[in-house]
Amino acid sequence: MFSYSNGRCQVDTTFALSLKTKKAIVFSTQGALVVGSLFYLQSAWYANFKTQDFHVIDDSGQWLQMDKIGHVATVNILSKLNYDAYRWAGYTNKQAVWMGVGLSWGYLAAVEIMDGYSAGWGYSWSDMAANTIGAAVFAAQQLTWEDQRFILKYSFHETEYADM
Repeated sequence: MFSYSNGRCQVDTTFALSLKTKKAIVFSTQGALVVGSLFYLQSAWYANFKTQDFHVIDDSGQWLQMDKIGHVATVNILSKLNYDAYRWAGYTNKQAVWMGVGLSWGYLAAVEIMDGYSAGWGYSWSDMAANTIGAAVFAAQQLTWEDQRFILKYSFHETEYADM
């Protein structure tokens, strides 16, 4: 059965899982997703481009800041997903915030390091700053209100100018 209240969907289960079991589920699922997705990214994306020694680039003026918005939103959304998983596993609000933000920020940092070895890209301090902003927006709200009152959203629609 599903129930919905206060903006949250809850699943009623007929059996109770221990906190130890819930933590094992969360950590094993997160581990598989992190390792699996980084491996997939390396083999499906980065393998198609030349590599070089680790290098830093300044891409802060490129892509009309869409890349930075993507970094802010991605870390923010991942922080919320990881936070919810940790809360389900029995961690306190504060613990779940820092664990969720830490894993999410670290995951995007790993992707940025992979960029640093790619000849087509490079490690970007402005991307890392955007990751930090996304994590901070989530953490500040959750630690202050135990709620997300300002939800980051973005959208687009196609126009005849898309090819330009």
